[in-house]
Amino acid sequence: MDVEGAEWETFVAMPDQVLDQIDQLAVEFHGSGEERFGDAIRKLKRFFYIANLHFNNYSCADHFAPFPSWAYEVLLVNKRLGKPDASAAPAAPSSLNTPNNPKVPDCQATR
Repeated sequence: MDVEGAEWETFVAMPDQVLDQIDQLAVEFHGSGEERFGDAIRKLKRFFYIANLHFNNYSCADHFAPFPSWAYEVLLVNKRLGKPDASAAPAAPSSLNTPNNPKVPDCQATR
């Protein structure tokens, strides 16, 4: 899902019954500093685990702290499908998360 900023209102308005039917959801989020963003993320976290986070290096900039980029791709997996292994070591960055723009530096979070 990449709807250039409309994702926030979409998720806040989406009925819980719809979210619970989605097994996996890949979303490119845009922005981070408004209250509605937190509302949407809190709602999604009731149903999903974050399985992967990748920052889009087309929009890397220092002034988006604590995020390194204005746009970021998130893979969400429904909690009804399983539970993460809390004892597992953090996964290394995946080679599948290549830079969106190979001609400019990447800006993935290191923690």
